[in-house]
Amino acid sequence: MAPRIVNLKQWSAHLLHRLRRQAALTADRELDRLHDELSAYPGVSLEAPQEDGSADHIVLPLRIRAAEGELAFFSTISTFGTAADITLDELMIEAFYPANAVTASHLLAGIAGA
Repeated sequence: MAPRIVNLKQWSAHLLHRLRRQAALTADRELDRLHDELSAYPGVSLEAPQEDGSADHIVLPLRIRAAEGELAFFSTISTFGTAADITLDELMIEAFYPANAVTASHLLAGIAGA
C-alpha cells in the first residue's frame, strides 16, 4: 500500500509516533519490536509530523493515489476497555471517513453502483 500513499512520510511518522506512545503506555515489548520492524521499512519516516500552526497536527489526512485521482481520509479511533474481562483488556477500532467532497462522492458512487 505504501506506493499509493501520497503523504507516506507524514503518515508513517504519525503511525510510528502513535505506536511508540502505545508501547510506552503499556510497556509492551512486542509493540517495541513492531516499532523497530516498521521503522526499517523503505520510505518510512521517524520524524514527528511538523507542527507549524496548521491543522495537520490535529487531523492528518491519509492521502491515497487511486485511478480516479487522489482520495483523502481522516480517521478516528474508538477505544473500549474493561476491567471485568482480562481477555478484552483493550480494544481499539480505527474508522476512516472521507476528508473531502471528491472522496465522499467517489465512495457514494461506488455504493450507488453496487
